[in-house]
Amino acid sequence: MQGDVWLHYGARRADLLVFAELARRCAAEFGNFHPRLCAEEGAGGEVLPGMLSLEEICAPLRSASRAVFYLCGPQPMVESFAARLKNEFGVSPTTSALISGNRFFM
Repeated sequence: MQGDVWLHYGARRADLLVFAELARRCAAEFGNFHPRLCAEEGAGGEVLPGMLSLEEICAPLRSASRAVFYLCGPQPMVESFAARLKNEFGVSPTTSALISGNRFFM
């Protein structure tokens, strides 16, 4: 893998972070893979309390408009994050950034 890969992975409850162990294994194998786990309930240890925040996700980036974002989650969340990335952080699928998303319904 070239460059840094940041996985921002959140769920309502810590027990719903079903890919947390895979994220840990990837971080152990690839020094440039950085998981950040968040849960609204049941946080502790490496699982941070609260929801995903675009401000926190974009803060360490030199240029959010040049980053690649992959969004996955409930349709309202994906649509909200995509709109905010475009309107507030200057991310556009027609420039150097890509916004793609998987949506699922709850």
